[in-house]
Amino acid sequence: MGIKNILKRILSKDKKIVITGLDNAGKTTMVSFLQTGTFIEHTPTMGKEETAIEVQGIRMNLIDMGGQKDFRSLWQGELNNAAISIFMIDASDKKRFIEAKDELWKLSSVIKEVPLVVLANKYDLPNVAPLGEIIQALDLQKLSSFEILPISCKTGYGI
Repeated sequence: MGIKNILKRILSKDKKIVITGLDNAGKTTMVSFLQTGTFIEHTPTMGKEETAIEVQGIRMNLIDMGGQKDFRSLWQGELNNAAISIFMIDASDKKRFIEAKDELWKLSSVIKEVPLVVLANKYDLPNVAPLGEIIQALDLQKLSSFEILPISCKTGYGI
């Protein structure tokens, strides 16, 4: 089941989806892949970028949040009225899993109230962490509900 199917299952009308995650996780690349169906390399997002798209008949307002430290304080405000929270992680960059966990859990009041989808990106690369390892590293097992998907914003796998 890909991200499009999950979004279609959860959404029934125009909804706000906030995409967070550390810098270089692939958030903007995923938004562009959803729009064009192809891989396009991007520069880092500064602040946030809003994109309205329609996927399989569902209109979505995607809020792509910059992942650099300077922009992470903006995440909470956008998530407060989101229909879905997407947290993206670079599954090949294991040395940043602790940082990713810390940033995710700063949002704990929201992620316990809003459906959380964790996207483990870069599954086209060798040596990616298995989903179980990512669940453990981010302490996702402490949540009552979440979805986690392996994806590649470069090849379209899982999207």
